[in-house]
Amino acid sequence: MPGKRENNIESLGNGKQRIHWQFKDKTGNWCYRQRDILGSKKDANKELTRIKDELYQNTYIDKSRMTMREQIEEWFDYHQHELGDKERARYEESIRLHIIPEIGDIQLGGLKTKKPAIACGSNLAKWRSRRDSNPRPPD
Repeated sequence: MPGKRENNIESLGNGKQRIHWQFKDKTGNWCYRQRDILGSKKDANKELTRIKDELYQNTYIDKSRMTMREQIEEWFDYHQHELGDKERARYEESIRLHIIPEIGDIQLGGLKTKKPAIACGSNLAKWRSRRDSNPRPPD
């Protein structure tokens, strides 16, 4: 593989490890990623092995390029079977009408500090306030 970076683990001290990996994206360009892991070198090696396996099986998803919309839709698709019909419909409506328009275009890779999360939280708090001041009629 080109470049100086390898798939490796770097000890940061205080029980933190940094894993590095590289892969070719869909366009054939080399991408380099790193992630900090709280835990032992063995934990970091497990995570790096999982990522390598996903890369090998072509199931790896580069979450840093995902938007909140994609992550929320993936989450909802995975969990919707756990909900009753009315609850599922309300979740779907809330996601479609309120959550996606507010935060759907934010890239997950851009959420590096608490500030974007606080901004999302304040927008959701405003939405909840508006929702609570206009309660739904009972079903």
